[in-house]
Amino acid sequence: SLKNGNSNNTFSLIEKSRIYESATLMARMPQLPAGLLRSEISSDYNNQKSISSDERIAGRYSVAVCPSFENYSSDFYLLAESFIGYNLQQLRTHNPELGNVIDQRNDSEMSSVSTSISIGVGRQWRNGFLLETGLNYDKIKMGFRLDRRQEIIEHVECVTDEGLVITKSDTTLINNSSNLSNSFTQLNIPLSAGYRYYLNDKISVAGRAGILFNVSSSNRGQLYDSSGNLVSYSSDDETVNKFRTNLDLSYTASLSVEYKLGYNLAAYAGINSNFYPSNFSLSTNPIQQRYTKIGAGIGLKWYL
Repeated sequence: SLKNGNSNNTFSLIEKSRIYESATLMARMPQLPAGLLRSEISSDYNNQKSISSDERIAGRYSVAVCPSFENYSSDFYLLAESFIGYNLQQLRTHNPELGNVIDQRNDSEMSSVSTSISIGVGRQWRNGFLLETGLNYDKIKMGFRLDRRQEIIEHVECVTDEGLVITKSDTTLINNSSNLSNSFTQLNIPLSAGYRYYLNDKISVAGRAGILFNVSSSNRGQLYDSSGNLVSYSSDDETVNKFRTNLDLSYTASLSVEYKLGYNLAAYAGINSNFYPSNFSLSTNPIQQRYTKIGAGIGLKWYL
C-alpha cells in the first residue's frame, strides 16, 4: 500500500506540473492581431525523462485564423465627387434624306471634355454592400467649328495708250474658321448601389451602378438644321429651342480604389461613365441626339 501511495503522489505531482506548464505557455503566447479569433490552440509535450524542463515548457502550439469583417464599417458617410469625362455624340434619323445634314453636323461638332459634380450621403453595411444618393450637376460640352468662306473681289482699272479704260476683276477666296461650343446642363438626383472589397486595412476596391433622375435640363449652342442652315438655339428662348428641358432616366457606373486617410476620412479615384439613352431633341427636330460620357473621377468621404 505504501508503494501505491507513493505512486499516487508521483502521479499527482506530474499532473500539477503539466497544468503549470500549460498556464505558463498561455501566458507567454503572443497577442494575435486585432480582428482575428483564436479558434484552436493545441499543446504537445514529451514527458520523457531525457527532455529537460525548459524544452517541455516551450512545447508546440498552432493557431488557426478565422475570417474577420472588422474592416467593413456599417456607417453612414458624406461624399463629394468630381467626374471629368469625354463625350461621345450619336446622331440618328428616320429620314434618309437627312443623311447629308448628319454628315455636316458630325464634321462641325466635336467631342469635348465635360464635368460632373456630385454631393450626397451613403451607407455601407458589414457585408460590403453600399447605397448612395444626393444631388448631381452634370454638363455635356461639345465643340463647334464654324467655317466661313469670304470672297474678296478687287477691281483694277487700266488706261491704254489709245485712252481706253479697261476694268479687270480679281477674286480671292478666304476661309475663316471659328471654334465655338455647345452645352447641355442637367440637374439630377442620383441613386446607386454597389459593393466594396477590402484589400487590407487601408485600401479597398468598389464598384457602383445606378440611375440619374433628371430634374431639369438646359442647352445653348449652334448647329446646322434639317435644311442645312446654320442656326443658334437656347432653352431660354422657346422660339429657337430645339431640345428638351426635362430628360428621362440616365445611367451611371464606376469602378474606384479607395484609400483610408484617417479615422473618418477617405479618398478615392477611378473610372466613371454616364449613358444618356433619352433623345435630347424635341419632337419637331427630326434628328435624334444621344450621348455617352467616359472619364475619370475623384472624391472624398467623411464617415459619420
